[in-house]
Amino acid sequence: MFYEVDSQMLSFMKKERLGGPLYQWYETRFLPLDYGVSPIDRVISRFVLERFGTDKRIIEVGAGFGQCCILLSAHGVETVPIEVGTANFETLGRAIELAAEKIDGAIAERCSPFYGEYPADALHLVDDDSILMFPSLTWTMTEEEENRLYDSLRLAKGVILGKRMFFKLRDEEGEREEMIERIMDLGFGEPETIMGWDDWNFGFAPDSLVFMGNQGINST
Repeated sequence: MFYEVDSQMLSFMKKERLGGPLYQWYETRFLPLDYGVSPIDRVISRFVLERFGTDKRIIEVGAGFGQCCILLSAHGVETVPIEVGTANFETLGRAIELAAEKIDGAIAERCSPFYGEYPADALHLVDDDSILMFPSLTWTMTEEEENRLYDSLRLAKGVILGKRMFFKLRDEEGEREEMIERIMDLGFGEPETIMGWDDWNFGFAPDSLVFMGNQGINST
């Protein structure tokens, strides 16, 4: 299934590119390496399926064109790709439509895009049957907004996040440890590494993706 989704998403992006440049993330990291779905999304999807099967709803914040959610939905998982960028959200909708047409019509039923900011607009989507996913995000937040972000994590069964790019760049190991400790203080367990890499050999900055289960909610 991965190869089918990867092929269709790559063709989709190349077709979209004919209308003008894509969001820089895709221009610099996907198209040059012929990725429809990134190696990171593939590993995340495998982890989710092996750990939770199709039982949990995956909510991806900053989903872009939604390839990871589409891949998971092609395997039967309910997903909610959240995107605040208008152009990206419109492209996300077209990507889901194409995947439903070319791969499996049920993808459109399982993958429910949401337009808005997290957590301000989307907190109602999170419950103890969902996994929040933040693979790679950076944007400016006030201290109050950052506090609300962390507090929102309590509602989910677990979180998947990039240690280097969880809403702001953390290039120093101490910064990453501080972030992990803050999440653990909310009731989450020790981070479990899903994927780590220390070079740019597949187009993405070195990082480590981890899963943290909410100990207040049965996380197994």
